[in-house]
Amino acid sequence: ENEVTAEAEATTENTAEEETTSTEASSTAVNKKMKLTDAVRIRKERSTDSDVLKTAYKNELVKVIENYSDGWSKVDYNGTEGYCKTEFLTEAN
Repeated sequence: ENEVTAEAEATTENTAEEETTSTEASSTAVNKKMKLTDAVRIRKERSTDSDVLKTAYKNELVKVIENYSDGWSKVDYNGTEGYCKTEFLTEAN
């Protein structure tokens, strides 16, 4: 019971901070090429409000650097590092 309470308090305390920084998500290193299932915007940060660095198109390959638990992936698209939604990535056969 105490663990749940402490976790709930920590979550409440961090909420305002997460909305601006989005750095609290855990990540997993991937380091492999994947194919895009649709046109996507490569963004500066993990937010749909973030600046768009590039637009990548369906069936293009990106190098996935990291996957984040918040549904975003850090990718390298033709030398530009940025973020896109993980749901648009698929195995590059």
